[in-house]
Amino acid sequence: MRDRKNSAVPTSDELSVDTILQAMLGDKDAIGAVLKTFEPYIVEQSTVRHRYVDEDLTQMLRETLMNKIPDFRFKADKSRPKPCQLGGFKL
Repeated sequence: MRDRKNSAVPTSDELSVDTILQAMLGDKDAIGAVLKTFEPYIVEQSTVRHRYVDEDLTQMLRETLMNKIPDFRFKADKSRPKPCQLGGFKL
C-alpha cells in the first residue's frame, strides 16, 4: 500500500473549476490539462516494484481517466453558505 502522504495525487488547488467544467464538456485543451495534472499519479500507479513503468497500464489509466471526466462530481465546499449553480453543475 502506498503512503498517501507522499502520493502524487493532485490537490484541488491544481485545477480550476472552469478547466474541469470545460473538460467535462469535451474541450480538448481542458482534457489535456486534466491529464497533465494527473500524469505524476498515473506514472506512480503504473510503476512496478519501484523499478519500471508499465506503459500498457499507464495508457489504460489515461484512457480510463479520459472516459471518467464527463462523470466528475464536485464535493460541497463547506465554507460556502449555499451551493452555487453553474451551467447545470452543482458546485
